[in-house]
Amino acid sequence: MSEPDAPPAGPPEALAREAAGWFARMRGPEAEAARAELEAWLGRSAEHRGAYNRAAEIFAMGKLLGDADAPPPAPPRRRPLTVALVAGVACALAGGSWLALRPHGADAPRTIAASGFVERRTLATTAGETRTVRLADGSMVRLESATQLDAALDGERRTIRLLQGQARFAVAHET
Repeated sequence: MSEPDAPPAGPPEALAREAAGWFARMRGPEAEAARAELEAWLGRSAEHRGAYNRAAEIFAMGKLLGDADAPPPAPPRRRPLTVALVAGVACALAGGSWLALRPHGADAPRTIAASGFVERRTLATTAGETRTVRLADGSMVRLESATQLDAALDGERRTIRLLQGQARFAVAHET
């Protein structure tokens, strides 16, 4: 009669704990040093190999299931420096565009005639912007947020057309 395989190492719970210990050990920094010892343990019986495989299955299922009671991961936080940098670049681009597109200096549609002043301008502000402008006759106009108006001034008339928004005027009196 042939000799039976070596008996299991005690009750099934003890073998399961031992297999789990081996599985954890083989996932650690000393895995390669312990490989020969593990192979010897696995070779003792089919029960040892089955217990080790079961520990691997439990580990894999645990990775898939996760912790159902754990709160969802927090969204990534934006770093304040990044937000400030993006906001600064956006403001610089908006300001540069406004400066480039508004009439000013020699490009502004304004001429001075010998008989008096002549001025034709379109004035505008963006949302959230207010601005005070002196017109050629000395009048002041305060443009509120998102306002656009056309000003046409000559020696005889002052014509102001409010196209959009709100404006306040301090009209220079004729002398």
